[in-house]
Amino acid sequence: MRQGTVVRHAREIAGYIGLHYATRPDLLWSNNYQHQLIREDIRDLTQIKKFDSLEILYSLLPLKVGNPLSLSSLNTDVQVSVDSVKTWLEVFEIHYLIFQISPWTHKIPRAIKKEKKVYIFDYAQINDRGIRFENMVGLELYKAILN
Repeated sequence: MRQGTVVRHAREIAGYIGLHYATRPDLLWSNNYQHQLIREDIRDLTQIKKFDSLEILYSLLPLKVGNPLSLSSLNTDVQVSVDSVKTWLEVFEIHYLIFQISPWTHKIPRAIKKEKKVYIFDYAQINDRGIRFENMVGLELYKAILN
């Protein structure tokens, strides 16, 4: 396999070139990272008790990438209160697992009321290539806003 092909393939599946040489780098590393971050770091820094539900919520987010985020839908899927879902999403943002982008419109009240779109930093969790690409564009927008 040519080096250019290896680099392109690694970017597709993991976003980090060194992970190309693992068995399933896109899922192996990502799942371990997710589990460790939620079970250890978030547990130590927050008062959250339902880590199983928290992990379920995070595992559902790759399916929601690029779509307006409905808290009531997530509430039903995870079977916790809307306030818990909102708090957990804030925790994910603080720990750089996800970020949200508000819709852009000339009408400010509409932009405030409309649901934000959610994107994840670890885009190896996203299976669909089109959604993964949209997530990468969202990451670039996020970086442009921060810089």
